[in-house]
Amino acid sequence: MTSRTTKKTSARAPKGGRLPPLHPGEILEQEFLLPLGITPYRLAKSIKVDPPAIAKILRGERAITVEMAMLLGAFFQMEWRFWINLQNQFDAERAAERLAPKLAAVEPHKRAA
Repeated sequence: MTSRTTKKTSARAPKGGRLPPLHPGEILEQEFLLPLGITPYRLAKSIKVDPPAIAKILRGERAITVEMAMLLGAFFQMEWRFWINLQNQFDAERAAERLAPKLAAVEPHKRAA
């Protein structure tokens, strides 16, 4: 979907050879708004949300909620689950990074023979 070579992502240093999680707002901006020539203001007005809400999503400061996903899906004429799946993937990757030491220390349950 995205090459992760945008201005925003190319400045980030990968940790352990992996790129950091990509916020759905970056995909919204780089893969939808810019190629289609849609301003964040126009998107906000078209889906009847406050423009700062879109600006915060684009900056990675706000998550895409189910409601926002449905509005984006309706606007772009696509499945709303696409947006929620992007957000869930982002959240899971960040949680995995944050919890890595704790997860590594968990002793798995051994089933009875």
